[in-house]
Amino acid sequence: MSKNIFTLLFFCVALAFGSAGAATSFAQAPDLAVSPWQGSATPLVETTYQYTTTVQNIGSGTANGAKIVIDFPVTNTSPNKYILGRLIGALQSGCTLALPPNRTKVTCNLGTMLPNQTRSVTFGFQFQVATTAPTLTSTASTTTLGELNPSNNVQSFTPTITYPDNVIAQGNYLVSSCSGRGLTSFFECETAPSSIQSRLVLNFFLGGSLFVGNSSVYTGFWDQVTLPNKSLHFTIVGGTTNLEFSGFASDGTCFKGITTFPLNPTYNAAYRICRQF
Repeated sequence: MSKNIFTLLFFCVALAFGSAGAATSFAQAPDLAVSPWQGSATPLVETTYQYTTTVQNIGSGTANGAKIVIDFPVTNTSPNKYILGRLIGALQSGCTLALPPNRTKVTCNLGTMLPNQTRSVTFGFQFQVATTAPTLTSTASTTTLGELNPSNNVQSFTPTITYPDNVIAQGNYLVSSCSGRGLTSFFECETAPSSIQSRLVLNFFLGGSLFVGNSSVYTGFWDQVTLPNKSLHFTIVGGTTNLEFSGFASDGTCFKGITTFPLNPTYNAAYRICRQF
């Protein structure tokens, strides 16, 4: 009887120590948590703003090899892809832009993060006129195994882009453009400047009519919603609808947007339309 009691006591003690050891091991695991983004939620297009992403090790264990990967909006270009927007200024120490053919993200090595330590990455960025969602995504990771809660390692941020005041005035507007399939922004033309053509002149008239250069064949009509998005839409016809443009003001004299061709829907074009003085 005493032998059985001794065996039972030994088993309970061993179980207690084993549980305590497991709990201690679990409690010492790292836990990287990415905070909400800091920066303007209503940035003016093509204007530089500072954005900051922050990660904290809220676990009780050290996070070795910690890093943050920042994903940006991406151009729909081929074969190379780029960040759809402009990174302004030098990246901070430890951060590198991905190499071609997909220069679409920035990786920042944060090194070792002790419990409760915080690291932040700040950069300057200009959003563009585009049909692509202007989303920034920050993802943290560590080479230490057994992170407590990987679900808090990601934080996305989609600001609402605002546009400058640019009310259409009667006059001539020069169209610069490039064509392709699935284009989302004139910025994509700017990644390959040799693809840009600047030959088309549109004559806008108050009241909503327009003419293509001196042509008596191609005419059109336009409308503009000045609030809240300063959007511009126009259609050019020549017996039938040849093209339709929708875009937004990019500065005080120009608009940028996408043009579609009802007679050839496989292709589209990105336009920049600037008033000539």
